[in-house]
Order: sequence, then structure tokens, then C-alpha cells
Amino acid sequence: MIPFNKPYMTGRELAHIAQAHANGHLSGDGSFTKRCHAWLEERTLAGRALLAHSCTAALEMAALLLDLQPGDEVILPSYTFVSTASAFALRGAVPVFVDIREDTLNIDERLIEAAIGPRTKAICVVHYAGVACEMDAIMEIADRYGLKVVEDAAQAIMSTYKYTWVDIGSSFLPGEITAAFLTAQIEDADGITSRRLAIWDRYHAWAAAHEGAGRLRRPIVPSDRTHNAHMYYLLLPSLEHRTHFIQAMKEQGVQTVFHYIPLHSSPAGIAHCRTASDMSVTDSISDRLVRMPLWVGVEDHLDQVMAAADAALNRT
Repeated sequence: MIPFNKPYMTGRELAHIAQAHANGHLSGDGSFTKRCHAWLEERTLAGRALLAHSCTAALEMAALLLDLQPGDEVILPSYTFVSTASAFALRGAVPVFVDIREDTLNIDERLIEAAIGPRTKAICVVHYAGVACEMDAIMEIADRYGLKVVEDAAQAIMSTYKYTWVDIGSSFLPGEITAAFLTAQIEDADGITSRRLAIWDRYHAWAAAHEGAGRLRRPIVPSDRTHNAHMYYLLLPSLEHRTHFIQAMKEQGVQTVFHYIPLHSSPAGIAHCRTASDMSVTDSISDRLVRMPLWVGVEDHLDQVMAAADAALNRT
């Protein structure tokens, strides 16, 4: 079975962890933590970068820093991980969902202004699949209405946009062993990203013929930004097509997976949030999107993956 994902190790992780142990500083904010901070500040141009143990923690800290009160509202997409909404709901705020763009699957910036109300305090964007949102337009709206902007960039490290504003993270500090492991990863960040981009490009070239035949739609990356190959997805014609595709791939030993169930249709979303636009794009994307295996090392299996996908697409 070719798995959907497989964590990549540079080979230096355990050595760094051993060094952190030898340093006798395991609680956090040690030398490895400082190295991670420095790398993030250099690569993102942030005035200050702070590690958090997860994006969930960073979002919850952002919600605290916004000083949200019960009944305040935060605008965000529904097509995202639950933490994007729950971080604000935990403070008593109401997540307000707007639909996503058909091309990048990011929040549709054209729908944000209509969702703003007297209790709106912030806009939270999600850079889906490592492709940046339309930040110029979003920041213009935020500035005009006096709103804060939180960027859920969990999928976007090493991605870029023609914009230099970067939000401060959180102080939910991870331990030094975690930072030591992370240091080994970021030391190879350019090489890892380069290899992932090469895999993405092979998928993209392979999928062109199927897109031309109307069997699927490929990802769209606007020309004014670079992505990080966080994932490669296919948009199939319908939920039925996707179900058959995933099953056909499984039968051939290849694991493919769908992604988010829209938050606006979840029990908690219905109970604690509201929608501010027609969510038809979100609903359609959720039913049709399937993610292909993309991890460093899958290069050796891509011919098998694409042959299996050819057969599966012909069957669906």
C-alpha cells in the first residue's frame, strides 16, 4: 500500500534531541527554540516570531489577544479544520462563515464585506493548500472597517504573496526537544520544499490530459504567488465519482483521501456559528475534492500512483 502521507526525516532529528538533553534545557526557549525563531523571522519577514506547539494553540492565543467578548463575530471560511472556528467559539465569539473561491479554494474576499456587522471584530483567513489568499483586498477591507486579521497559515510555510504584513504568533511555547526536532526539519526546508514541488509538478503535468478530457479539474495557483506543494488535489465531477475513485485506488494499493467536511454543516457549526453567504462552492468542493499521496520519497512510486489513477479515472 502506498500511503497518502509519510513524515520525512532529515537524519539529524535524534542528534539534535540528544544535544537538547545534554544541554539540560528541556522546558522550552532554549538554543533550539531560538534557532527556530530566528529562521522564521528571516524567512517570513516577521518582526517577531514565536513558536507554538500547534496551529490550534496559536489560533487560541490570537483569540485571547483579540479580547473577544461573547457575541463578537469573526469572519472565516467553512472549508477548514475545526480549530479555525473553535479557537474563537471558545471565547464566546460567533464564527461567521462565507463561501470560498472556485479557483484557489481560499475564502472569497468578495463576500467578506457583506458579512461584516456591528459585532464583527476580525477576519480569519486560511491559506489553503499553501496558496495565499488575496491579502491586499482582505487587508483593505479590514483597514476600512477597523478589523483585525488572523492568518491560519498551517499549510503555508515557504509560500509567498506580494504582501509583507505577517501576524504575530502565540506564546504557547513548545518544549526544547520539539524545537530540536523542528530545527533539523527547517535546516532542510528548502530541499524538502524543492522535492515536494517536483512531485507536485509531475502530478500537474500528468493530470492535464484528464482535465482536457473533462474527467477532473486541476489546482489553480494565481501567477502572483508561489505555493509550497502542501498537497496535490483533484476535483472530480461529483461525490459519486470521488467515492468510486478512492475505492478504485485502494483496490490498486494506493491511499487517497478527501479533506474537510464544511464546518457550517456540522452540529457545532449549526449550534454556535452562522453563515453569511451562499455556501454552494464550499459544499461542492467538499464533495468532489480528493488528495493524492505527496511526501518526500513518493517519487519512487509516482508511476504506479499515476497508472492506478489512470485506471481509476477511466472506471469512474
